[in-house]
Amino acid sequence: MVRELAAINGEIDALPPGKVPARWCRGRMVSRALLVGEYADVGHHESLVHLNTELAHEVAPALAAAGVTELDTAAIRPAVPRQITQRSSRHVYELSRGDGRPQFSGIACLSRLGDDLTELAVLEPTPPALDSPIAVAATEPIEVDDPDFQVACELLGLEVAVAG
Repeated sequence: MVRELAAINGEIDALPPGKVPARWCRGRMVSRALLVGEYADVGHHESLVHLNTELAHEVAPALAAAGVTELDTAAIRPAVPRQITQRSSRHVYELSRGDGRPQFSGIACLSRLGDDLTELAVLEPTPPALDSPIAVAATEPIEVDDPDFQVACELLGLEVAVAG
């Protein structure tokens, strides 16, 4: 198969790993939104106590498989088995106030990319008892020189290949 692939004639347009062609931005959009509502801080010590009490038996197999003995901040980061984060998210989604309305619009936690970054996950679909947590939204094309795009590439270890 290697010989067959080597025999293919034509222009080689593949970029090395970690490179993003500048043309990737063409036709793609970025949206900015103002999120409102209450977000469950799943990394807060009180949240972890609650999750340990309510979910320990359900996620124990996934924790054991990952070599984790306790549902702590390391266990709720996205790099762990999806079963843990999915079940924790479902539990937060199902929490309700005394009047039956959902307690949270979403989940907040520190990013695995750095403790100075907060991830917000909006719980969808928005429960009927809540207004949409997206209060204002604007959409614009992604520009290669946009500072936010540059920061995102840097965080992910990517470099924009200008010719492309």
